[in-house]
Amino acid sequence: MHPDGAPFSAVETASLRARLRSPRTTSSATDPTFQQIFHIGQPVAIGRKTAVRVCVSAPMISAIAERIVQGESLEVAFVQWGRNLDALFEKWRRLIEQAFAHRCAAPFVSTEYERRI
Repeated sequence: MHPDGAPFSAVETASLRARLRSPRTTSSATDPTFQQIFHIGQPVAIGRKTAVRVCVSAPMISAIAERIVQGESLEVAFVQWGRNLDALFEKWRRLIEQAFAHRCAAPFVSTEYERRI
């Protein structure tokens, strides 16, 4: 969302999706947050708002299931997927802050988010 609470337009959402799908160069070439590539769903209109889909692929689900069959607990089996999800939202947050830094001196995106598994 914009600092005033307005949702991103379809164009802004598509731009964010494109930036999530490509490694970004930063002042720190070794910054793993910006180097990671995330493939997320296309923007979808929901009324006057636009959203992107965050999905799990069948191979990811199979890998988690295999770890459970091998004796890992459900929580432990999800650890790597959870880390990937955390990294996605961290990159997302930082890209939004970068894109709108000139509009607002203070960060407007909360660094807190809740992940539900």
